[in-house]
This record gives sequence, C-alpha cells and structure tokens, in this order.
Amino acid sequence: MENKILNIKFSNKLKEKHARILLEGLGAGVGLLLLLIGTWLVYKVVKKRKKIQRKQIYFKRNGGLLLEQQLSSGEVNVEKIKLFKSKELEKSTDSYNNDRTLGQGAQRIVYKGVLADGKIINVKKSKIVDEGKLTEFINETEVPILVYEFIPNGTLSGYIHGQNEEFPLTWKMRLRIATEIAGALCYLHCAALFPIYHRDIKSSNLLLDEKYRAKVADFGTSRSIAIDQTHLTTLVHGTFGYLDPEYFQSSQFTDKSDVYSFGVVLVELLTGRKPISAITRP
Repeated sequence: MENKILNIKFSNKLKEKHARILLEGLGAGVGLLLLLIGTWLVYKVVKKRKKIQRKQIYFKRNGGLLLEQQLSSGEVNVEKIKLFKSKELEKSTDSYNNDRTLGQGAQRIVYKGVLADGKIINVKKSKIVDEGKLTEFINETEVPILVYEFIPNGTLSGYIHGQNEEFPLTWKMRLRIATEIAGALCYLHCAALFPIYHRDIKSSNLLLDEKYRAKVADFGTSRSIAIDQTHLTTLVHGTFGYLDPEYFQSSQFTDKSDVYSFGVVLVELLTGRKPISAITRP
C-alpha cells in the first residue's frame, strides 16, 4: 500500500516537473516570439523614418525648396501642375518594361506610359547619379523622373528628310513651325525666370504634336544663367552642322549661338537638305 502511495506521489511530482518544463518552454517561446515581433516592428519604424528622411534630403537636394517658394509666391500656375506618385508611374510603364522604351541616351531612358484614365505620357528616367547634375530635378525619389506629354508625330527631321508622302509639310506649315520654334526660343532667352540656353537646337530635337505644332525637346545639355550674365564658358556641346562657329572656337556660348542653330533649322525647312551631307565624287 505504501509503495502505491509512493508511486502516486512520484508520478505526480514527475507530472508537475514536466508541466513546469512545458510551461517554462512555452513561456520562453512566447517571449522569443514577442522579442522577434518587437524587433521587426522597431526595424520597420526605423526603416520608415529613414525613408522619410531620405525623401526630405532628395526633395531639398533636387530643388523642392525652390518649388515650394514659387508655389507660395504665386509664380507658378498651380492648376497646371500635376504631381505623380512613383507607384503610379511604375504602373503606367508596366514596371519600366523594356517593351515600353521609346528611346535612350547616355543620361536617360524614355518610356511610354499609359495612365489610369487612358492618357498617354512620356516618362523620362534619368541615369545620372552625380549629385551635382541633379539640381534641376524636383522629386522625392533617388532616381529623377520627369513626365512629359506624349508627342505622336515624331521629329521635324523625320518629316523634312523622311518619306512622308501621306502628309507632306506645306509651305504654310513650315512657316508656322518656324514661328513656333522662334517663339519657344524667345521664351527661353527672355521670358523664363532665369534665361535658358538650349545648346543643342536641331531638327531632331524639335517634336510635332497631334496638330503638328512644334515642341522644343531634349534639354539634356541646356543651362540656365543669371540675368546679368551674357555667356557661358564651357566645353563644346552640340551637334556638328548646327554649332555656332564662334562658340566652337571660343567655347563661349551665348543666346546668339542658339539663334545660329535655329538659322540652320530654317535652311533645312526651306531647302529640305541636311546640314551635313556626304560628298559623292564622280
């Protein structure tokens, strides 16, 4: 009888010991799980704060303060400004699918985007990583992205030198296009907040919209200057055949250098010939 009582007591103590070990293990597991969850939450909070701080840095670095000043001063027409979220642009380009690529150069890739309302846009994504070259972009993303209206009718060069028998450029259209280009250059040089030198005016940088109105494009080499500044002294940039000879010799670019390039475009419009043609010897 005593042996049975001892066995029962021993069995109860063993059960209690197992239960205590089980509870201790369960408590340690729950504690470890809570520790992991807490660590993950802290990581997410810190990551979110760093992302916000990084956006603020990019915003300040890329001209955001200037934009805020212009908006508050009323110098910019707020109704004409459209702000896009990065996810919206990513969706419009199918995650920047290569099949959506319209063109690319040394400093940018241009994608065709389709917004939720069906509107077609050009999305220019910069390849530039040098902070010194990002001062003219206003964005909160690490890679500068600009959104442009989609221009369906290609370049002026394509219509002058290509085979467009279905819709040839009439003299009336050529005159209107020349006037529109001149107006755009006048705005850049005289009416902009700071004068802007395009530095690469040529027929392939002049686009035609759905109504065949001229649009000046590709400001990759353009520079803004102080109002009292008369020229830029830089390395020679531009396209041979359109380059101002004085700029080529002196490396001093003025507004007249853009005008010279525009004059070459006018000759193209009048003659239909390229600025530089291959010489064929008999």
